[in-house]
Amino acid sequence: MPIPRAQSAMEYLVTYGWAIIIIVVAFSVLYFLGVFGTNTSTGGAPPGSCRVYKPYGTGTQQFISLQGTCNSEQPRSVAQFSGTGFIDMGQPSLLTSISGPSAFSAWVYPTTADVGAYAAVAGTLYNYYWTLGSTTSTLAGSSCYGGFGNIYSISPLSWTPNAWNFIAVTPSNMYVNGQQVSGVGITPCGYISYEYDFTIGAGGDGASNFKGYISNVQIYNASLSANEVKQMYYEGIGGDPINIQNLVGWWPLNGDAVDYSGNGNNGAPSSISFTTSWASTYTKP
Repeated sequence: MPIPRAQSAMEYLVTYGWAIIIIVVAFSVLYFLGVFGTNTSTGGAPPGSCRVYKPYGTGTQQFISLQGTCNSEQPRSVAQFSGTGFIDMGQPSLLTSISGPSAFSAWVYPTTADVGAYAAVAGTLYNYYWTLGSTTSTLAGSSCYGGFGNIYSISPLSWTPNAWNFIAVTPSNMYVNGQQVSGVGITPCGYISYEYDFTIGAGGDGASNFKGYISNVQIYNASLSANEVKQMYYEGIGGDPINIQNLVGWWPLNGDAVDYSGNGNNGAPSSISFTTSWASTYTKP
């Protein structure tokens, strides 16, 4: 006697139903994680994939750690500056929390050799952490926040236009692509004014604007050794902070202007964009 179709279908579902359910659930989880989403086609780590976790809140040091996928993954996007925009952090606590030697690092890609007299990567008006200058053929940096540290100027020009440069400044040295730069002139810091906002891509007053790309800006309230700077360089453009205990601000600029140091110094982008069309210009050290 032949088995009715309804009975056959029911037996099929009973036999293979669990397998079908498992497959549907697996596909749903993968879709939720973005495996099948179009936003993964560009590659690179998504925004906020690695961050500093402070269980006791902003400004605390107890039991802080890096959380997420923190293995120096290349970012999905970087910040693009047209020469008019900037990221404004206002007057955050980082300006007054640094009362001793400090250090700064960033990956920069100037898209023109003519950056003007001064093109600020980050800083406040007259107190830049790093500026690029073509008028005087100098590369200048500062670690002066809190009235400590020194201001430096370098000649001849040491940075490369239309290429990614890793720059770092400490109270005693400046570095380009992991190498200490020679010919550094040092002058003591003067009075540090906090009346201007801290900005990335401009000089605190919205002037001295940078043109090109900036990624992975880090500020520390302690110095960095030559070996630490070199390690940061070889970690590449997606490198994680080298010393989270002394990390004051960390802006990967991977699709947003959030401060992932756990200190809440988030920025407000103005007339800039975040682009995924940058990876072809970069080669990991």
